[in-house]
Amino acid sequence: MSELATRRIEPAAGNIPLGSIDFGGQISLRNAKRTSKGSTFRARPGDVVFSRIDVRNGAIGVLGDDEQDLAFSSEYPIYDLSNPGLVRPAYMRLLCRTSVFRAQINAQVIGHSGRKRLPAEEFEKLLLPVPGLPEQDALLKELAARNREALDLRNEALPLITKAGAEMLEFLGIRVPDFETIRGPFDVQRSKISRWSVRKGMAAKQGAVQEITSDGQLHPLGQKGLSEVAYGVTKSPTNRPGANARPYLRVANVQDGFLDLDVMKQIDVPPQNAKQYELEPGDLLLCEGNSRELVGRPAIWNGEIEGCVHQNHVLRVRVNRKRLLPEFVFAYMHGPAGRWYFDDCAKQTTNLATINSSDVKALPIPVPDLPEQERLAAIVQEARSRADSLRNQAHQLEVATSEWLAVRLGSKAAVSENSADEAEDSSDAA
Repeated sequence: MSELATRRIEPAAGNIPLGSIDFGGQISLRNAKRTSKGSTFRARPGDVVFSRIDVRNGAIGVLGDDEQDLAFSSEYPIYDLSNPGLVRPAYMRLLCRTSVFRAQINAQVIGHSGRKRLPAEEFEKLLLPVPGLPEQDALLKELAARNREALDLRNEALPLITKAGAEMLEFLGIRVPDFETIRGPFDVQRSKISRWSVRKGMAAKQGAVQEITSDGQLHPLGQKGLSEVAYGVTKSPTNRPGANARPYLRVANVQDGFLDLDVMKQIDVPPQNAKQYELEPGDLLLCEGNSRELVGRPAIWNGEIEGCVHQNHVLRVRVNRKRLLPEFVFAYMHGPAGRWYFDDCAKQTTNLATINSSDVKALPIPVPDLPEQERLAAIVQEARSRADSLRNQAHQLEVATSEWLAVRLGSKAAVSENSADEAEDSSDAA
């Protein structure tokens, strides 16, 4: 490493903001409230920066070419790649994420458990697979082309579902609130600050309608005769898996429109309570807490696991099939109306948006004839299937790209190590 970069020990001026590195290698501005007690040093675009303590967890990155200078404490060694200019910053960024690089890092850290550090001197001893600049450029160009192909597939998938959802609402005569973005500051009433959002603030400023409207009648989803909304089993030390153990759905199992059943855990449910919590095919499942963009997005249970129940943080909607089809309600919840509604009623904490059973029961929903519900659900499902196919293609490309990159970098490592051995043997012979 010492042949590829020069240690930068340039004091940072007081007006340069502090930087931070996460375990994914992303370098960003540190919280403005946090300050460094000691001296700080300047990192310039293209520099490698790592945390002595957390580099083994992935806290190493390259400051982007389009980013501003940042300041770091002495716990974050900084290296200038432009001198002697043997490695592109983008190529170095790739190397920092490889398993070979991480293995070398873990072998070099010193200190007691929990406080292990990587001294700058040990970092400089690392052996890295670095071909010539033309070969680095060729690899980076091919990688960009592969990534762009996968991104194009994902971008092609996105509007398919959006278009199908819009067609569904148009047929049903449903209108979702909309408004123009306000340029500049605006005021918000203090009484509404607890449930304030930028969207609500702009809507209130413009006097825009802030509810779903329809040419036909809308019913609350939880209306008697339409559906039942219920919580699941409350997890506690008293119902750890025992004589009445059953598989149960956790928040982690309910994803955006599908169920991830790879890891299923068990919970003890007495026989007299089993019927209350047991899932049936056609049940819709929603997490009461999630990120803002995902809260209220459902998945459908199709009886994948016999005797399965659900946790209390997973809401269950069981529709009356004589009035509503689960597939129709699923499509409606995933469409523009469902998204707007759950975003509107969700309560936001620091990093989580939450809804409750009352919010789900109050969801305004049309109840067309069952044949129409079936037709509309089929349109949305076809769009979802096409979108899923495109996303699967993108995922396969991304996996193939990751494997391709590992082979390319791995082979370079082998060549680099062999070359170093041969050079050392030649030196000894001389």
